[in-house]
Order: sequence, then structure tokens, then C-alpha cells
Amino acid sequence: MKSCCELFSELLEVGLSPNTGVYTSMICDFRNVNNMEAAIELHQKMITEGIPCDVKTYIALINGLLRKGDLQSASDLYSKMLSKGITPDINTYTVLINGLCCKRQLEKARKTLEYMNRRRMTARVHIYTALIVGHFK
Repeated sequence: MKSCCELFSELLEVGLSPNTGVYTSMICDFRNVNNMEAAIELHQKMITEGIPCDVKTYIALINGLLRKGDLQSASDLYSKMLSKGITPDINTYTVLINGLCCKRQLEKARKTLEYMNRRRMTARVHIYTALIVGHFK
């Protein structure tokens, strides 16, 4: 992770501006090493610098927060994503449903699946697996 941060700093030093993809990659990397504080800090930096967040950015952050067990922050971030006009995709719903099932929020997960179905999105096997496994936790 250190070399990644060094490259990010170098990118800035040579006068280049990181875009949404660069920031999202960094956020994913921080999430993958369970450093959500750094991921959230980077997200705030994106906002401050006027770099637009996309659905992938939000998925990475929501996923990390759910892995950490922070359902409220994940829900708040999802609401923020919607308020910015960013449309959830199948990956968003997969992350949400899986996270809810891991925390035994099965009714909320089921309602999310129903909402997804009303939007004419086809659930993946991962979603049904999460729902099934959630009943055994």
C-alpha cells in the first residue's frame, strides 16, 4: 500500500490530476486492506477537489462499510449516492443485499431484492446465495 500512496503522491508532484478512476482504485485498495478511514478520507478529498464519484466509487465505499459492520454509514452513503442522481446497478444491489444478510437484516435484504425486481433487474445467483446463507446465521 505504501508504494501505491507514493505513486499517488508522485502523480501530484509531476502536475497531473487524479481522476475518478484513480481515486476509486485507491479507495478499493484501502477497502481491501480494511482501512475504511483512509478510504473515507480519500472520498472526502474527491468531493473537496470537485472530482465526481461514480457508482463504482460508491459501491467500493458501501462494500467496505458493510464489511466493517457499519450499516448506518453504508445506508447514509447509499442515500447520498441516490440524491446525487447516481443510479444503482446490479453490483450495488449485490453488495447491499450481501451486507444486509451478513448482519441478519433479512427483511431489509428481501425488500431490496423486491425493489430491484421492480426495476426489472435480474438477480444473480450470488444474491440468492446470500439470502439463503443469511437464514442460517
